[in-house]
Amino acid sequence: CKALTDVDVDKAETIDAYAFYNCESITYIDASALIKIYGHTFYNCYALAEVKLKAVTTLNSNAFSSCNKLAKLTYDGTTTEWGNVTKNNNWYYSGASDYVIECNDGDIAKNGTVTSKIVVNVDVSGIDWFENDGALVFIYYWRDESDHNEWPGTEMTKKRDGTYTIRLNASTTVINGLIISRVNPEDGSTVWDQTYDLTLPAEGNLIVLTTDNMKPHN
Repeated sequence: CKALTDVDVDKAETIDAYAFYNCESITYIDASALIKIYGHTFYNCYALAEVKLKAVTTLNSNAFSSCNKLAKLTYDGTTTEWGNVTKNNNWYYSGASDYVIECNDGDIAKNGTVTSKIVVNVDVSGIDWFENDGALVFIYYWRDESDHNEWPGTEMTKKRDGTYTIRLNASTTVINGLIISRVNPEDGSTVWDQTYDLTLPAEGNLIVLTTDNMKPHN
């Protein structure tokens, strides 16, 4: 399996130990349904950069060892729930990268440091021109005024349901700018539209945008 690059086992609850041993070209794994990840399952996946987890309760010895480029494990649960996952001390042994575990309420660094986060979903289906003209679309956001010097800000992540996700520091209450840029594939021209300031909702953390929310970007 040395040429395998992406693995989607989001329906499988178990796979055997050593299942992807030495699959050195894999860069992404969706293991959302896996409950127990056995020893050496992804051992020596040298190019693996991102793993998606949800149902996992056990990580056995060397499950992700020697995954030297592993940067992010996305866990669909809280930091407390991640702490309750049974982990062998060597589940990530001899890996060189400083990975981050992105939980729904915070990030956990390799050294155990926790940074509280909130996850905001943005629904853009109410913008009448969005993704309807064949143009390539990018969405960015600014967290506060200081970020305006860091154009174009931070790119948002598109989810399977079509919404876009922003991860913000837990203290954030207002997004001062959300940019949607469209690049026309025919002539390469770029058009930017910008939202007005967006106050984060108290519950649900879902922002629904319509055409009326948008204004031309200066």
